[in-house]
Amino acid sequence: MSEQGEETMTTTNTAKKPAKKAASRKPAKKAAKKTAKKAVKKAAKKSTKKAAGKNGAAKAPRKPRGPSKVEEAVKLMLRKSGATLADFASIAFNQPAMAAVNAAKNRGYKVSIKKEEGERKHYFATGSAA
Repeated sequence: MSEQGEETMTTTNTAKKPAKKAASRKPAKKAAKKTAKKAVKKAAKKSTKKAAGKNGAAKAPRKPRGPSKVEEAVKLMLRKSGATLADFASIAFNQPAMAAVNAAKNRGYKVSIKKEEGERKHYFATGSAA
């Protein structure tokens, strides 16, 4: 003991923990096979839930969409008189006219723009879609 009266105690844990039994493990192949089966079942459940909808009833197929604004703009350009900015505005094509020109080009049409003095520009598309 020290002079100041401090005591140091050492504690030892005499209680022994029970030894764990070695768990029998399945071979790796069987475990992998089991997890693969679970994944397949889970994916199948998800796909049937999506197809069935929230209340379990089957979803009706969607109706095909109508023509897009770009398709309508290209149709206007295919007319004999072509299309003007006013024509594009009439179908609510809220993009620059060059967007319609580029869309027609991307669809395989040949595009030309004619401007005569004192008149509006006319945008033409010729040929057939690719």
